[in-house]
Amino acid sequence: GGGGMEELRRQIEDNMKRAFWDLLEQAVGGDTPDHDWVVRLYREQRDRLCAITPNRKDLRDEVHRALDVELFDQMLRNQAFEVSDLRSIVGFTFSRLSQLCSPARDPEITARRGELDALLAREGLTFEAFVVPFLKAFHATVDDIEGDMAAFRRQMGGSGG
Repeated sequence: GGGGMEELRRQIEDNMKRAFWDLLEQAVGGDTPDHDWVVRLYREQRDRLCAITPNRKDLRDEVHRALDVELFDQMLRNQAFEVSDLRSIVGFTFSRLSQLCSPARDPEITARRGELDALLAREGLTFEAFVVPFLKAFHATVDDIEGDMAAFRRQMGGSGG
């Protein structure tokens, strides 16, 4: 049993996530944008990507180069960005994520990437309109990969802690 509790926990989690992304949209698009928070989230995602990247300095340096936090900060604050910059951020992030995920996740990752590519093709794209869906997709995919890794470890361990 206990299915009800599990369901409830998932609902609470979903609601919290939704509230979080709503807040982020306000922080990005409001009258008094909270750039620091957005940049901090970007850095966090970069660090999470490093954490699930095999422990090789060259691979981690690549992540730091491709997901340059300083550059992101400037693009956000000054609305000075090239769509090609955003495209290369998306391209790098999702090709790296697809290397790290289990093959079963490929369709989801392809779909998330497709949504972002469609967004980047829009006329008059603002940085705000890009950043929330990007962080959302990035976040969800890293969550999936971390979950899969944890499940894999549990299977391998068998004993469970």
